[in-house]
Amino acid sequence: MKNVNVFVDPATRINYTAYYLVGLYDYFGRKNVSFKRSPFSQLFQNREKNDNGEYFNYTAFVVESAGKSTKYIIDFRDSPEVYEHAYRWCDTYAKINVNLDYLSGRKDISKLLSIGPGFSIRIWGKWKTYWHCLQNLRRLNFQPGIYWKTFVRTYENQMEKSYLNQFVNPPRPVSPKRKPYIFTIATLWEHANCQLGTNHLRKQFMTICKNSPLCSFEGGFFFYKKFKGVKDFKELKIKKFVSHPEFLQKTHESALVFNTPSVFNCHGWKLGEFLAMGKAMISSPIINELPEPLQHGENIHLIEDESEMEDAVNYLLTNEAYRKKLEKGAKKYYNDHLAPIRVISNIIGKAHPIKDPVTIRKAVTK
Repeated sequence: MKNVNVFVDPATRINYTAYYLVGLYDYFGRKNVSFKRSPFSQLFQNREKNDNGEYFNYTAFVVESAGKSTKYIIDFRDSPEVYEHAYRWCDTYAKINVNLDYLSGRKDISKLLSIGPGFSIRIWGKWKTYWHCLQNLRRLNFQPGIYWKTFVRTYENQMEKSYLNQFVNPPRPVSPKRKPYIFTIATLWEHANCQLGTNHLRKQFMTICKNSPLCSFEGGFFFYKKFKGVKDFKELKIKKFVSHPEFLQKTHESALVFNTPSVFNCHGWKLGEFLAMGKAMISSPIINELPEPLQHGENIHLIEDESEMEDAVNYLLTNEAYRKKLEKGAKKYYNDHLAPIRVISNIIGKAHPIKDPVTIRKAVTK
């Protein structure tokens, strides 16, 4: 794309931002995208004093073309809150976890866009990663707005992930199985809604699969001794480290997967990962907005509560044609709405503006 310059704020959480960098590279061309500090000085200065590093939890970028400068925010937090200083600064505020109930009292939503979940990916090799890290620290005068060791750690974390094409395509041909194989691993979260719902729903899915004669199961939970209620999950404790390439390969081989909203009822990385991999997915109700709703029976199998879990697992395990339909639908949804270039295209074109939630409710209840 000629005569366009895109500048990305170097003060960002790179293991989250990498997904959107790929989209910017693909949409504008890699040579037109660079890190630069000066376009974002006002954004940093106007943040609330109690942010305490929250400035680090979104991606800011500026597009300069034909003498015009347009400012964008991509808010990738779990929380439905909007950063007010960032909202005032930008022209478009794209957010993953948009919640209509939370927005019901908000007066101005004209800049707000709903985007689907991204996930952490690797985009650079070892030496290029450290080069970008040091260059961005230098651009920030070694004052990134957070403890600098945390800043460096996000770059190292990026190297522990897999490249996007390894999500979209199996790393190697899937091994044939005598009966359906199911693999799932998860972390136990201490957040209130996870204690009450997420952790137990994941446990139920794992337990059903582990005890089912219809499949072979592998997986469990990562957790720490300080986790409250750890005794309730001991039988599903994972004792050995699972590398990201191993996680990816086994998830590709899994006949089906399970999704549930996580911290603050957010869209977790798993939802984006599963759609990118084209998985047949069972999911509890999705709370936050998506660019377009997922359709039960087309690209996801939705259950209302845990009482429907076992029937759903059994139905998918015994119906290969249905699983294949869900896989095809999931991949199409990813390609249409969640692929990085599609996300950036939608943000630039403002494809999914949030409508007044009060008006939406009135229309639905008529």
